[in-house]
Amino acid sequence: MLKGVSSRVLGILACAALAAIPLPAAAQTADGQTPAQETACNGQTGAAYGLCTSYCEAMDCDSAAPAASATACNKVYSNFLRLTGQAPPCLCPCAAGWAQVQQFAAGQNLAVTQCSAANQESQVQFGPTPAVRLNLVSYTVEGSYCTGWDGSPNPVVSMSPLTAPQISACRSIISNICTQSQ
Repeated sequence: MLKGVSSRVLGILACAALAAIPLPAAAQTADGQTPAQETACNGQTGAAYGLCTSYCEAMDCDSAAPAASATACNKVYSNFLRLTGQAPPCLCPCAAGWAQVQQFAAGQNLAVTQCSAANQESQVQFGPTPAVRLNLVSYTVEGSYCTGWDGSPNPVVSMSPLTAPQISACRSIISNICTQSQ
């Protein structure tokens, strides 16, 4: 009987000892937001959503202090690029705002009426009025910025300046929208 009690006590002590070991918070990421709080990948589905969530949210590869090695980030980036033909949306700081404009346009039944993914100016226009649109501008002298308008007087998103990788990722998003609208 004493032997049965001893193993039960040892089991309880072992569980208590394991519970006392500090473990990193599973939901905590490099940018301090859990993947459930982030929205960069909301427009993705299936495997693209999983890769995007890994790259942008869980591993925070787009941050200054990623939670994964450069090798791991590059592998997930390459897989996402191979699958979708574009960079992960978190590399474009306008992606979430642009998705909001696209959702607004869809809710208003506004189709893409004009689309261009040129080198210096890229734009997607929805509906008959130019007020609902996505813009990406990248000039050497004037600088680079992106905006998104949903018909209201103020932009939904307005980011400036953009880095070269961000410009490339944003241009990729616009190019993909243009291709899908044809």
